[in-house]
Amino acid sequence: MMLAALIVVITIVVVLCAVGRIQRNPLVGIRVATFFASEEAWKVGHRAAIIPLVVAAVLSFGVVALVSSFAEVGDIAGTLINCGLLLASVIWGAVRGSHAIRRQL
Repeated sequence: MMLAALIVVITIVVVLCAVGRIQRNPLVGIRVATFFASEEAWKVGHRAAIIPLVVAAVLSFGVVALVSSFAEVGDIAGTLINCGLLLASVIWGAVRGSHAIRRQL
């Protein structure tokens, strides 16, 4: 459940970056060089990354609901699946954001 909540928190941070509430900084946001080209690139890249993270958040809660009835085996499987979802969504978001930046700017 903690990983599902973490995905939601990351999604909220990405949305805040996309709308300009969080500007380029060394601490939070997607840490890819193309995102740091300008404030506009920062917003465009994060805007494009929202969909992958929302998909991961929805899938993550689905995984939690599905595996919660399988005791310890479910906890381990759910944790591994959610770790994979988190990693895949951030990579997908970074790639999708970088492509959006290159197309738009």
